[in-house]
Amino acid sequence: MSDLEPLDGLGDVEPAGGVDEPAPLGEAVEAGPVVSSLSEAGGWLFHLQTQVDDLDELVNAALGNARPGAAAERPALPAQPPVKPGDEWETYYRDVEEFVNEFFVLAFARTLGGNALWCDRWWDHPEAVLRLEGLWRTFETSRRQPENGGPIFLALVDHHLPILLSAAGPFSACGGSGHNPPPPLPSVLAPAGHWAPMATSAGTGS
Repeated sequence: MSDLEPLDGLGDVEPAGGVDEPAPLGEAVEAGPVVSSLSEAGGWLFHLQTQVDDLDELVNAALGNARPGAAAERPALPAQPPVKPGDEWETYYRDVEEFVNEFFVLAFARTLGGNALWCDRWWDHPEAVLRLEGLWRTFETSRRQPENGGPIFLALVDHHLPILLSAAGPFSACGGSGHNPPPPLPSVLAPAGHWAPMATSAGTGS
């Protein structure tokens, strides 16, 4: 089962149709062990899906549509010791490339075309690498904190994925013509002495 926290007031809901009132969430959902590994690409979402399933079971119970033994269908998750400051731990995915190829492109698949653009050579787009590297590192940190890491990771995905796939994003020139990374933005060196006043102000604290 999952690490759901009791929700205030959920146990006070009156069920319809004369069905016995379900137990409060803190009693109906037994706290389970912490996720420590994934069985397959994209399997890390198992923990989040478990939470959704638990809530769905309680709603169905309140409506009289509960499936007996539904929770028992899910396998138990392996236990994991807590992470302490200074602990060393291995990442689940070796690097950002493995994270993208074995998880990201599967878990967040999209139908491409129109305003949704992607490039299979994403690793040759510096902006895409920076964004995906940040998502990978957040994923590795979040999976060690299943009580709140999932929403943090998904919030970052919700922010970065539209930018990555945008028609104005890093893959904007990689449509039907194939891989075509955009040229760097133009930049001209500042004239000599341009930064001197700033350096002086910073040095004097004024």
